[in-house]
Amino acid sequence: MDEKSIPKKYRNVFKFTVDSMDKRYEEGYREYIQAIWYGYITTLDPEDLPRIQKVETWAATLEYYYCRIHDIDITKKEVASHYAISTSSIDYNLKRLKKATDRKMYL
Repeated sequence: MDEKSIPKKYRNVFKFTVDSMDKRYEEGYREYIQAIWYGYITTLDPEDLPRIQKVETWAATLEYYYCRIHDIDITKKEVASHYAISTSSIDYNLKRLKKATDRKMYL
């Protein structure tokens, strides 16, 4: 996938997420987050793309999703606190992300 074909606001979410996760996780998270995030947004119709009002919300969602998939012991509350957002924001985005990843197996 050509990263330049991804709109800048979505590339910014990816960059912010991996920068926030830097030094807190072992190698491999960057590629996984990229596959999930870019896979997610490229499967959606343009009218279904998420509005990015606060990159922290999607960064927290992606980090929490990563941790759950990789059995990393962290709570949703801890992730939300790190990004200064609510757990309900993670829940909302997580439902959208999981619905798309259940449909498309790009994990």
